[in-house]
Amino acid sequence: MTQKFEQAVIDGTLADELERERVDHMLVDEEKLGMDELEETRLKGHGLPDGPRERRH
Repeated sequence: MTQKFEQAVIDGTLADELERERVDHMLVDEEKLGMDELEETRLKGHGLPDGPRERRH
């Protein structure tokens, strides 16, 4: 019975850690999206084209 309990604790801890990692990744993705939107707004304010700029040689 002790081994099952220990495994359940380990599984629960792992599940909690995975959930925290998932939430952290979601927050990072939201932050990146927000930064992309700010950059897009900044570029539009300077009259630059929307898409990626072509490099000219």
